[in-house]
Amino acid sequence: MGKLPGLRALLGPYFLATVAMTAYSVFYMYCDFRYHWTPLDVGMFMTLGGLGAGIHQGLTVRVVIPALVSEEQAASGGYLLHAFSMVMFGTASQGYMIYVATILLGVHQVADPAMVALMTAIPGPDHKGALQGALLSVRTLAHAVGAPVFGAIFAWCISTDFIKRHGRPLPGAPFLLASAILFITSTLCQRVFYNQRAKKRNDEKLREEAKPLLKDEMQYAAGKAELA
Repeated sequence: MGKLPGLRALLGPYFLATVAMTAYSVFYMYCDFRYHWTPLDVGMFMTLGGLGAGIHQGLTVRVVIPALVSEEQAASGGYLLHAFSMVMFGTASQGYMIYVATILLGVHQVADPAMVALMTAIPGPDHKGALQGALLSVRTLAHAVGAPVFGAIFAWCISTDFIKRHGRPLPGAPFLLASAILFITSTLCQRVFYNQRAKKRNDEKLREEAKPLLKDEMQYAAGKAELA
């Protein structure tokens, strides 16, 4: 991966996005604490969420998005939408609002497939295995870092000490932190994509400028060969 700076630049935002998504590790505890959801309530939500995800994957990700936006726009825009959905998760005062946030959450699912597609396009065939290994390592590290951090934040923000200091608990803190991380991720993606486009334009400009020089060299070589 050291020979592929374009890939390294994308692995950073991908790592941050994966860390942010581990905030869902506290989802059940969050719903239990804030909305007093039962396992049945959570199960119903997960079922409907799974059906919605299937529809989004089959329709939005595969059909609608490719026809409307580029992979770069899908990645940066998807992470931005995910950030907004995390804000809704963290601030929803009633359980039914979670279902509304899930609509945005479904749309954001374009981000990860687009990001992986962009990274897959960078290395040649000889590096595909290394890329898959790198992505697996990034996801594993992100889960190892994110899940304990978000769990600790949730535990602290509903603790007696926190309530004594601030007057009330803040159970949505993990989702608000995840939202901030996703905002940063979207911004980093836009910056990386801008730099890549600028480099591509500069390379094309240099090639165009080099064409006359290359033509002169070829003519000179041909003339020299005739004299010989």
